[in-house]
Amino acid sequence: MLTILSVDRADKNKLFPIFGRLRTEQKNLAGEDVRFINFTRRRGKIHWKKIESVLGDDKTVLCREGLEIPESSHIRRFDCNELRIRLCLNMALAAMEMVRDKAGRIKVGIYDPCGKIADSTEAFFKFTDSVTVVTKAVDLYTVEADRIMQEQGAHLRVTKRLLSIENVHLVISPDIIKCRLPLKKQSVILTTDKPMVSQNCTLLSKYYFVLENGVSDLLPEGIDTEYFASALYTLCRRYYLGSLVPMAAKGTGAEHTLVSLSKYLINIASNT
Repeated sequence: MLTILSVDRADKNKLFPIFGRLRTEQKNLAGEDVRFINFTRRRGKIHWKKIESVLGDDKTVLCREGLEIPESSHIRRFDCNELRIRLCLNMALAAMEMVRDKAGRIKVGIYDPCGKIADSTEAFFKFTDSVTVVTKAVDLYTVEADRIMQEQGAHLRVTKRLLSIENVHLVISPDIIKCRLPLKKQSVILTTDKPMVSQNCTLLSKYYFVLENGVSDLLPEGIDTEYFASALYTLCRRYYLGSLVPMAAKGTGAEHTLVSLSKYLINIASNT
């Protein structure tokens, strides 16, 4: 069951309980049980223990970004990047598919220290034979590289050296990037969150897509579409959402549609 938590402020001009008001409601929407919890406060303080008391054993909630839950509380804001990893990969592959005849020029880098997407690298060989992985999970990726060589005769380069991706055009990273990648300014990074260290090139980490009818009807007011879809994918096991292809993506000072990204990648690959 999904739990949606919202917090708002009472109208100062109306009579209201001094310690705030807690309301709960449960609905079945498109086959999913969704519990709505609303806390309306009169003053600045949010009574987290009161909210926690109605949650039961599962203290995971969906709530707007920026709502600060105290560390002392057992309540946890849902946060999982499993769907974002799929969106990141899907956008990269769809962009290359759109320029399939020329995609062989695009050099792809995978920056995956923990080896999270080792089983997804094979898909890039449909379009290019230049795929380089930088990872600490060398053994895991080496097994995948051996399999790809045996089945396709393609060479997946696996290394720990960051400089090995300095000349690639497109980098996929499934985790928060914690260091500055040695990329050219015209390169593009598709990742799942804002990096801890600023990058020297275009970085896209926020993905935009349309949910199908029925699923879109579930979207609560004030909850981001991507965030909500991630909860459906992870908590409700709606794994078909993992096939979504973003129409656009944004990042720090950057924005691309799927079409513009495919054109941009071919342009830089043709001129470097």
